[in-house]
Amino acid sequence: MSIPAASAREEPVSYLQVLHNRNFSLLWVGQIISFLGDRAHLIALPVLVWNLTGSAVLVSLIYASIGLPWIFLGPVAGTLVDRWDRRRTMIVADLARAGLVLLIPWLAPLNISFVYVLALLVTVFSLFFTPARLAVLPDIVRQRELYAANSLLEISRYLIDFIGYLAGGILVVLLGTTLAFFVDSLSYVISAAVIFSMTLTQASRPSTIPTVAQLLQEFRAGVTFLRGNRYLAANTLFFLPMPLAAGATTAIVPVYALGILEGGTLGAWGFALMEAFLGLGAILGSILVGRSLGGHYRKGRIILAGFGIFSLAKFFLGFVDRLPLALSAVSLDGFGNMLFYIPSVTLVQELTPSEFRARIFSIRQALIQIGLTISAVLAGRAAELIGVQTVILLAGMLVLAFTVAGYFVPSLRDAP
Repeated sequence: MSIPAASAREEPVSYLQVLHNRNFSLLWVGQIISFLGDRAHLIALPVLVWNLTGSAVLVSLIYASIGLPWIFLGPVAGTLVDRWDRRRTMIVADLARAGLVLLIPWLAPLNISFVYVLALLVTVFSLFFTPARLAVLPDIVRQRELYAANSLLEISRYLIDFIGYLAGGILVVLLGTTLAFFVDSLSYVISAAVIFSMTLTQASRPSTIPTVAQLLQEFRAGVTFLRGNRYLAANTLFFLPMPLAAGATTAIVPVYALGILEGGTLGAWGFALMEAFLGLGAILGSILVGRSLGGHYRKGRIILAGFGIFSLAKFFLGFVDRLPLALSAVSLDGFGNMLFYIPSVTLVQELTPSEFRARIFSIRQALIQIGLTISAVLAGRAAELIGVQTVILLAGMLVLAFTVAGYFVPSLRDAP
């Protein structure tokens, strides 16, 4: 079934055009370096916990500890970021994360609880970095360049996934987990230095420390804005099943890779390959959105197509245990992910005024993390009770049901 075209729009901006913007180029380079370090860390962390404990539940709790700060502090962080200098916020968050990541391999053998505490603290600083990065983008590129800028950032992120997870797997297998955390720490420092070189002009923001009453008032203003825009409200609501499905599968994919894929014979290398091919699929999806679909079709239709592809990928993975088939499934997963993620982010950036932007992204991220955390907590236990692949199949069924329902909701389906 063809996707109806949107109203007449300009031709998509090329990636080279948007890279001519100095501030965007610096942000892009900083993120590439940070993404590369993160991938080594994200391979090492579940492998470290698995090697120390052998527990699927304790591996899944990593993802729960990452999600908790978003739930309780995310909206507050976004409200503060809307008050602060976004460039300075990103620099401080990067430097803080560099120090925290470096502590993980030294403290984990003493007590596994340190892993969860440090992962939680890294996430606390990410609460400030992520909305600042998303909110600053419309301040440094023109509106018609947003699709290309978001697409290029995602292509780069998942190209780093493909390269970085492979390199991270080799690093962990050959040299152990400690060096992987050092690489991630160094990448945060380099990212901070690159962002420091950016020159941004922002509207004047309050310099006084806000009271609790002021923060609540500003947070409620953000919620009111989000609820008042029918396209953003519908997109936010229908986005919620995605983290429920993604959280469940993300939390148990390391267990799938280490224990089911090829009979568990591939170890960390199998996990690294799956994450790399997830990135490959996401690269292809990002290119399709940025160069072909974006600007020609309504965002709502692209988003629903992505939901459908994402659900089919979960079904596929739930039935296979051979490496080539599993890599095909996760590639399809990454492809569908970008078809709903990039248009959704661009929609928020286009429809949200600068003074609300960080708050809106943080509110959405908090809702998403509630889903990710709930499913991550439950997935490890559910996998031990009904099996890893059964949990993956149930995740696919949930997304498919909401995809079908979404085609009957005009404010989601027809988002411009």
